[in-house]
Amino acid sequence: MSKAAKTLYQESLPAVTVDTVDKLRLLHPEGEVEYNKEFRPSPQQEADFWESEEGRNLLIDVFSLRDTRSYFRTRPALGAPDPDGCRGREHASHCFLNDDAEAQQRIIKHLIVPYAKADFYQEYLHEHAGGRLSAFFKKDLIKIRPNNNSSLWRRAAAHLINAFIKKDANKYFTEIFPYFIQTAA
Repeated sequence: MSKAAKTLYQESLPAVTVDTVDKLRLLHPEGEVEYNKEFRPSPQQEADFWESEEGRNLLIDVFSLRDTRSYFRTRPALGAPDPDGCRGREHASHCFLNDDAEAQQRIIKHLIVPYAKADFYQEYLHEHAGGRLSAFFKKDLIKIRPNNNSSLWRRAAAHLINAFIKKDANKYFTEIFPYFIQTAA
């Protein structure tokens, strides 16, 4: 992964032209992309769930201090180091190496959990929506290649949620569907 990033950033020319944004919009359409929202809860229903006892308990279970510490201490590097050799994960892992549970709980509450709840301040929403999008020209110097560097905190939220449901999902699929393991590949 880091070799690919190095090749991309060192050999590709950044696409910084007047029409770059328009080209990116064509590659990433907005609005509904065949996503059936009929059964999705409304924003008010989601907010009510997170305020309920079940929602609060779920947040405590999924984003436990123990699991979050474990994630930041053991997760692999998913990107190339900065020019000075430092990796972003190293900054975050140091925050979880000490016993300052209060500070770590604030990191979880204010930086990680909002990605699960989609609960951001509107004026800062553009900073949290996905990641840092860069664009590079392809070899023909006409078409562009988008590259999205996702957020460390968003990845943490996704990992912790997936780790929490992994056992139940495994049990569900292997016990409910016959021959699931043989046909899953």
